Amino acid sequence: PYTDPQFLLWEIPVQQWIGNNGLPSQAWSITPEGFDNIHNPELSPQITIVEPNATTTYDRTQKLIIDTNIVSNFQIARVDFFVNGTFLGSVHSLPYAFAFIPGDVNNITSTNELRINVYDSVGNKSEQTMQFTIAP
Repeated sequence: PYTDPQFLLWEIPVQQWIGNNGLPSQAWSITPEGFDNIHNPELSPQITIVEPNATTTYDRTQKLIIDTNIVSNFQIARVDFFVNGTFLGSVHSLPYAFAFIPGDVNNITSTNELRINVYDSVGNKSEQTMQFTIAP
């Protein structure tokens, strides 16, 4: 890194910040020895979309309730709901459901994608998508 012309522009201020904040000098050379056994796919929340389903055609003026079943090793922090990439809203507690009227979504079409993102309290994220149909 010493040959990089930006090295001294960053290194000196960073070392001063480390010294001013009570961190040991050469802190970057301390190699972590632990293992992160919390942030891995096996411990991410598992999402099942109960409703809507792919076999039913829904009316664009009816209230559509998104119903989910979420299983997680850690507490759920937030569940985000999207239709065709448009954010509908979030919930932070049970039940992990959300209601909307399809006709109120600007980019609703006859075939639509529902995406649900789930975040747990330790930062694991899962995503589930499915297609649903709206009558013309």
